[in-house]
Amino acid sequence: MMDWLAREGWILAVWWGLVTLAGAAVWPLLWRVLASLPDRGYLLSRATGVLLVAVVYWLLGTFGFIRADVGGVTVAWLVVLGVSVVALRQLPDLSGARQSLGQWWRDHRAAVIIAEVLFIALIVGWGAYRAYQNNLASTEKPMDLAFTASVWRGEAFPPADPWLSGYAISYYYLGYVMAGTLSKLSGVYPALGYNAWTAMLAALAGLTAFGVVYNLVKARLAGTLRAAGFALVGAVMLVLMGNYQTALVDVPYYSGTASQDYLSFWDVGERQTPRYSAGFTPENATWDYWWWFRSARVINDRNFESLGGSSNTVINEFPAFSYVLGDNHPHVMALPFFLLALGVGLSVALNRRTPTLLHTVFYSATAGSLIFMNTWDAPAALGLVIAAEALRRRHARSGKLDGEDVWYIAAFALTLVGLAVVIYWPFLISFSSQLGGALPNFWHPTRFTQILLTFGALVPLTALFLAVEAWRGGRALNWRAGFITGWVVLGMVLLAFSVLTILGMVFPVMQGADQANLIQNPGLINETLARRISPNYLLTTVLLVAGAVVAGARLFGHGGKPTTDDEKLKTDGVPVSLSSGFALLMVGAALLLVLAPEWVYLRDVFSDRMNTVFKFYYQAWALLAVASAYGLYVTFADNEGVRSVSLLVRIVLAPVAVICIGIGMLYLAYAIPARALDETGRTGGATPLVTLDGSSSLSAPDDYAALVCLRELTAGRTDLVVAETTGGGYDTYPGGIASGRVTGVTGLTTVLGWQGHQSQWRGVGYPAAVGTRVQDLETLYGDLRLDIAARVIDRYGIDYIVYGPAERERYGAGGELKFIESLEVVCEVGATRVFSTAGTSRVSIE
Repeated sequence: MMDWLAREGWILAVWWGLVTLAGAAVWPLLWRVLASLPDRGYLLSRATGVLLVAVVYWLLGTFGFIRADVGGVTVAWLVVLGVSVVALRQLPDLSGARQSLGQWWRDHRAAVIIAEVLFIALIVGWGAYRAYQNNLASTEKPMDLAFTASVWRGEAFPPADPWLSGYAISYYYLGYVMAGTLSKLSGVYPALGYNAWTAMLAALAGLTAFGVVYNLVKARLAGTLRAAGFALVGAVMLVLMGNYQTALVDVPYYSGTASQDYLSFWDVGERQTPRYSAGFTPENATWDYWWWFRSARVINDRNFESLGGSSNTVINEFPAFSYVLGDNHPHVMALPFFLLALGVGLSVALNRRTPTLLHTVFYSATAGSLIFMNTWDAPAALGLVIAAEALRRRHARSGKLDGEDVWYIAAFALTLVGLAVVIYWPFLISFSSQLGGALPNFWHPTRFTQILLTFGALVPLTALFLAVEAWRGGRALNWRAGFITGWVVLGMVLLAFSVLTILGMVFPVMQGADQANLIQNPGLINETLARRISPNYLLTTVLLVAGAVVAGARLFGHGGKPTTDDEKLKTDGVPVSLSSGFALLMVGAALLLVLAPEWVYLRDVFSDRMNTVFKFYYQAWALLAVASAYGLYVTFADNEGVRSVSLLVRIVLAPVAVICIGIGMLYLAYAIPARALDETGRTGGATPLVTLDGSSSLSAPDDYAALVCLRELTAGRTDLVVAETTGGGYDTYPGGIASGRVTGVTGLTTVLGWQGHQSQWRGVGYPAAVGTRVQDLETLYGDLRLDIAARVIDRYGIDYIVYGPAERERYGAGGELKFIESLEVVCEVGATRVFSTAGTSRVSIE
């Protein structure tokens, strides 16, 4: 560990410095636009700085004002700093209070110090993990690395598609701009920067979660240390806590204590039969390779026995799993900025005055950035900012909204969304998607037992928060409004379900496979209804709607401003505070995100609800982690007076809360050693180098060395195209050579990479974009005639051809002779050669 820090610790220090500089550039802006937050935006400044510098960098580069290089980033940083300083002087303060920097420091220095220690600890901790487990060849990492490397190599926007020469990336790529740019600024290769970025993402997410929870609690006039303590709990629940699969299923399964009835109760995939029934004994049993991966595949969507009884894979990823896995996918990269949007929403709720247009531009640039970073997150983020303004206005009017308020909120929503579309329009006009509408979910609701496994401690902690808020509301709860809220939430998803069902009946082209099966086999209707009313399935919808009822009753409770009359508080209950109100909005949004896939899902190439559950549940985890941490404060430390939880109840509940969180922490306790020690062979005596540079995992040593040679040979060039073997994704070749490895090592664009992923990124535009590339690569490598191959070289402008074990595996070795005889070998190590096509224009093509 210390040896690694001595060798590569400077990299993390440089990244910390770059991100801190970005935060410093925006803090004058945040001091003004987030003035209503107790910390005036300091704890959100790093996420905001990284975001705004990246957005300005991208916009200026897209319109040709700067090059996408170190100088361009510097210009973008200076622009952000200049705007920030001007905003500090010109923008009005919506907080209604003045504060000096000295007073701010005295009030928050303890929280600042704790946050800085947390940020560094998370960077170093997750950085060390990725140094021990730096593999980049599994799951989606080659794709994420290729996008990052394309930004690192390129000098223009939009970045080149690394796996489809001649095209730009067709994906939400803002996170890759950040990763590639930080790698470029720090002078490290993408394969090293990739793992540093994983650590930075975890640190930014933890720090931003800390900031949101701190401001929620501090807005209640809590002490700084108390607020920071609960903020730490929030950060832990977000980035370190896992779900309950490990504790409640895996440990009993592998220890041999799980009976058949017990496993059937949970019904998790690959955990259907007791471990030892197949002849295993406690003495010789070991945990399966990648057992930890099952925690993100808890939900088991079973088809009816009449349809074969098979199960559909459903992804239920959570942040700690993401960092253990190491895929820097958009949903992972967007998490710190989704949390930033929550902080922005909280600031809106705490404002004393109506936001100005310039404030709204800032809200659109930050919350709206999720359109460009992970589009799935944008509706929830923008919706919460809009709901926060409604909460603010209602609170200011003592619990009442009139027609003028409704019109203003509508105008604010249109302005917020409209500005976000305008800011990110250059991305939107070039973006194509695999999504093709929505479909009704007929027979795949989720068992409540699997909801409990999926969200773990967040289920009881959220229930506790709602229960305490309901108790605090007392007779001030508006149950009528609560039940209306519940019916509206349920009605929205049922209406969507009904409309989509009717459309599918009228227009068969809009049917999904499930609806087609129902039409062909009406007997399935009875099975569908029976499953829907089965207690374990029905309980999911009932409890989600019940949570919405309680949240609505509290949010729309009678009265909007606290009173000093203790007797009135004893009898009527405590009006909801702005902090509690915003936390309840987050809970309500999470409940809706979990409820929606019970009845509808978005249509994509997978033709099931896998992606919808995956993306919606990930957002729900973030929302519930932050809200639950605040709920712990309300339960255990809010000493508001007559409606505080009694000491006896706190003493009883405190161990329960600790146990709930502790059970979730078992995931990392088991998964980190499994990946960093067992999987790398260290527990068996192997001593691989501890390093953040995972590029060698992409290929065999000789093949990798040849690609490093190519990278050095082409340094400074951004207009080159390389030919390598193409694959469908996740392919490996002799010696552990990963499909699409050339871009990951060199940053150069290739003719065609993962075909399946290209079809996902481009949707209906994929056939036209890919054209005959698959066949042309077969011709290039397989045909024995150079003149025929030259046509392919000219068609795609190929500058280099890689011929190694992967290419021989796919295309054979016979076609290599024509290159050996006619082209220059510029890099050769072992069995891998890299040919330069310079001079092929002299080949006669008839």
